[in-house]
Amino acid sequence: MSRMEAELGMTPELVAALTAPDRVRSQLRDQGLRPFRHLVLTGCGSSYFAAHLAAIQLRAKGFPVGLEDSGDLLTEAVTLSSEDLLVVLTQSGETKTVLELMRRRRRQGDQQVVITGHPESEAASLADVVVDSGFFGDESLCHTASVMVSGLLALEVVASSDRRRGTSGRVLQPDRARLSASLKALFARRNEIGAWIDWTAVTHALLLASDRTWPVAEEGSLKLAEATYLPALAVRFETFFHGYIPLTNPNTAVVALLTSKADARRAAEFELVRRTVGFQGKAVDQKTLGLGSDSEEDVLFPWLALYAMHLITLGAAGQRRTNPDLLRREDPKYLSARQMHR
Repeated sequence: MSRMEAELGMTPELVAALTAPDRVRSQLRDQGLRPFRHLVLTGCGSSYFAAHLAAIQLRAKGFPVGLEDSGDLLTEAVTLSSEDLLVVLTQSGETKTVLELMRRRRRQGDQQVVITGHPESEAASLADVVVDSGFFGDESLCHTASVMVSGLLALEVVASSDRRRGTSGRVLQPDRARLSASLKALFARRNEIGAWIDWTAVTHALLLASDRTWPVAEEGSLKLAEATYLPALAVRFETFFHGYIPLTNPNTAVVALLTSKADARRAAEFELVRRTVGFQGKAVDQKTLGLGSDSEEDVLFPWLALYAMHLITLGAAGQRRTNPDLLRREDPKYLSARQMHR
């Protein structure tokens, strides 16, 4: 068993155990926060994808939260106010860009909350409040567990800060037990999911997404490129339907992330194009992931879609006989696949 498969297998239990709301609330309460006006999520790499997932979910429910890459904040391409609360996601707590940003914000006297698996790290020492995920480190290069846990903890931090301001109830979060059970069910279907597409003849892949699933498509395309050395790109539905279709052929794999009933038109268009062009295609929707159509299951969808994309990547690596645990950075095929993600 690869480390990637092992990590995917342990993720459901980690999600259930490491995102306990009461523990997060007590950490925030014990360490204390001054009043703030606006909340901004940030991170680098996989931690940024986790922050993005959380931000998308919050914005979908009308909660005003900022989202910025730590590099943009460090270079001041985006500015922060002294009244902002910065919530930093960093699994290792030692990412250089994150540390430089936190040192600068600390000198300015701004408040910072850090979510990390390493409370002994430098990032934790620079923060006003430390939320310890209890998760020490990823088993593989896919970072499934840390993205899931960090993103869910970000939701809980926002919810807890919201309650402190007397406006609780605005942050709708996934039911942890239900999410864990759904992840387990998907893992049990990993062979089926891995075989959704015949990857042996594929030369490139596109992941189609709307705003709500954009971070899933970005993270999914990156992991697919890293694990299989296939050029893979996240593309918005409208861009695909109005410009990218000529890039497809029978050797193209196209995965469409369809979030709800509102995507019925996109699903029909996707199927029409798939039949016309003949590319390898799969529509991933709530039904495909074993979900119904109620609002709570709609909240679960982005997290399950991310997990499904990693299962798809695991299956693709198996079919193409690449090692999903090894980055051959000097391999020309790998370098070519990564070009789209520079």
